[in-house]
Amino acid sequence: MIIYLLLSGTLPFDDDDDREIARQTIHDPVDFSYQTWKNVPDDAKLLIKGLLQKDPEKRMTLQEVL
Repeated sequence: MIIYLLLSGTLPFDDDDDREIARQTIHDPVDFSYQTWKNVPDDAKLLIKGLLQKDPEKRMTLQEVL
């Protein structure tokens, strides 16, 4: 989430309602549709997607990140 925030200036899951944030965190894919993401390399987006993978078994390991 920190990498997403540093690159975009926004949080990947955000809302005024805490329940909505929880729902987004569990169910929604990471959104790269904002204009900010047009200049971010695909490798950075793949890293974020891998780190924010919903299924822990599919989430990137530290070794894969390095």
